[in-house]
Amino acid sequence: MRSTAVSTVGAAQPGRAPAASPLLSQAFQPAFDRLHQAMAPWVSSDPDRVAVTDAHRALRYAGDLARIDADGAVSIVGRLKEIIICSGFNVYPEEVEQSINAFPAVLQSAVVGRAVEGNEEVIAFIEVRGGMTLDEAALRAFLRERLSPYKTPAEIRTVTQLPAAPSGKILKAKLREQLAAGQA
Repeated sequence: MRSTAVSTVGAAQPGRAPAASPLLSQAFQPAFDRLHQAMAPWVSSDPDRVAVTDAHRALRYAGDLARIDADGAVSIVGRLKEIIICSGFNVYPEEVEQSINAFPAVLQSAVVGRAVEGNEEVIAFIEVRGGMTLDEAALRAFLRERLSPYKTPAEIRTVTQLPAAPSGKILKAKLREQLAAGQA
C-alpha cells in the first residue's frame, strides 16, 4: 500500500487554511459533492488521490492564509483576497505592516496593493504616534533591513487616522477606494 502522507519541500509557504465543522459541512456539502463528482474521473485512477480527496471532503477553505511553523504551530498570516502580487512575488500585507509597526514613530499601519500596468505595487498608510514626526528616509532604511525589496512600499502615505470599524479593525477597502479615486 502506498503512503498518502503529504509533505513539503523546503521552507513552508503560506497556504489556504482549512476548517471543518458540522455546520460548514451542511452548508457547503451540495457544492462540494458537485466538485467531487467532477473530479471523480481524475482521482479514481490513483488510490492515493482517492484517499486524499476523500479525506478532504469534510474540509472547507475560507479566505484565511496560514503557515505551519517548524514547531507545528499554525499562524494566520493574512487573507487570500489581500495578497499583493508584485513582479510575480506574493506580498502578505500583514508581514509588511508588522515591520512598519516596529518603527518607533508608527502607531499603526495598513498596506494595500495598487494596480500599475499589469502589476501591483505596495502602498503603505501610516498613522504616526502623537507628538512624533515620521522621518520617511529613516523608515525606509529601517524597512530595507527587514523586508525584501519587492515588499518595500513604493509609496508611504501618512494619515491622521486610519479608517476603522467600531471594533477597531482597519477598513482597507476604504483605503483602496481612496487610492482608486486618487484621494488618498
